Amino acid sequence: MEMAKAKEMGWNYEEVDVFDVLEEQFPKGQLVDAWCEATKSWRRGTVEKQDLVDTEQEDGSDDTVVRWTLRCQLTRQTFDAFCVCSTAATMKAMLDHVGDVKLRGILMECLPHVDVLDIGTHRLRPDLVALRARLQIKSIGTLHKLRNGVLNDDLERSINAHLADPRWEVEVSKSHFMEMYDTSLRALDKLTCHQRERLSTIKGSDMVHLFAPAGAGKTFVAVERVIDALNPGADEPAPRVLYVAATVELIYYFVQWLAVRIVSQKKDLELLSALVMLFKPYKKLLRLRMPVLQDGDIEFEAVITNHDENDRFDLLVIDESHNMYQDGVDRGIIDDLHCSKRLLLSDNAQSSAVTATFPEMEEVQLTEVVRSTKQIVLGAASFQVNAEAAVPAGTDGPPVKSYIFQASKDEDERMQHYARRVMDAILHVDNVYSGVSLHKRLALFVPDGQFLTKLKRTFNP
Repeated sequence: MEMAKAKEMGWNYEEVDVFDVLEEQFPKGQLVDAWCEATKSWRRGTVEKQDLVDTEQEDGSDDTVVRWTLRCQLTRQTFDAFCVCSTAATMKAMLDHVGDVKLRGILMECLPHVDVLDIGTHRLRPDLVALRARLQIKSIGTLHKLRNGVLNDDLERSINAHLADPRWEVEVSKSHFMEMYDTSLRALDKLTCHQRERLSTIKGSDMVHLFAPAGAGKTFVAVERVIDALNPGADEPAPRVLYVAATVELIYYFVQWLAVRIVSQKKDLELLSALVMLFKPYKKLLRLRMPVLQDGDIEFEAVITNHDENDRFDLLVIDESHNMYQDGVDRGIIDDLHCSKRLLLSDNAQSSAVTATFPEMEEVQLTEVVRSTKQIVLGAASFQVNAEAAVPAGTDGPPVKSYIFQASKDEDERMQHYARRVMDAILHVDNVYSGVSLHKRLALFVPDGQFLTKLKRTFNP
């Protein structure tokens, strides 16, 4: 009717095929929200295909409509839908219907120890818009509780129970949460009382050896000590700090953490220009090419700087020093450097496993393990010489999963048993924490290098 009228009026127009428009709007592989008639609910999925089907209208006439076949994001099963919309439209509809004030109130009830600052939307990728909650975390213990609630789905279940509306169901994205969690963990600006006490002791002494079990926060304490040293007093000369580690990867990790902490404290990243670094074989000093902040991202490049026998440093920090002071280790130029203050960092378990001769220094020990769960700390105690020094301060965490099997006397068969159980364990973790990337989050511990070589050979014959 409209086209006939347009011709009668002499209008110029261009015919557009609605099918082509919709195919361009919702291409194959795009994430959308679609109404599923079978479940009487909106389901999120990716577009598999789009086609035209003939349907009969209520008046008996025929009509042609667009039908989408989608793969459900949760069940991975396909379903058909005649109504789809962008994820942005769904999020806006939910905010309009429920209201950001009510959603914020629900989150405050579900997270009683967290400050919920506001609720909004955030585009995670071009085809995915999600609800976004901005939270203020005041302690590492609170962050651990939040992490546990996300990973074990307690937070998701609690939010949906408070919503109590079958039209809306919230899914908490574990993968995106863990990305934010990693950054937030480094940016937390509060030491525990135990860490503050030890840091105060370290600042009051020129020569300190800091012992700590894994997860107690010795790197965190060292970062705070270095930032303090990089801040000169009003009438003091520009400081120089030397950080020493066995590998360049550990140096990059430490510098990254330093930069995050400096930014979180609203200090100038130019402080890092006073940092000098040294790694194995401990012959050449490195410094950072400034600036290290590019378009909001922290980037840095290490460049070789000339070493002078008159070089002087206000503070020397040696990470993993139990490796540095093993008998027979070549320490390069370290012993020739002039350093006003020294801070050695050692891991309790690793220090007890090697023969090392440390210089005489005041010994300070961190005993509270804040990064690891109680299950991990207690489980690791069986393999530590000085286990009583580790006091778990974190949350309980999930139970330890054990795989017990009878080891064969035949070596090839025994390694196949180990490989099979390793794969079972990885699949278990992947299943429990579905949607979470295991990259840089899953570690496999083996007795020694020889065992590792055999295990790799079993996986890749």
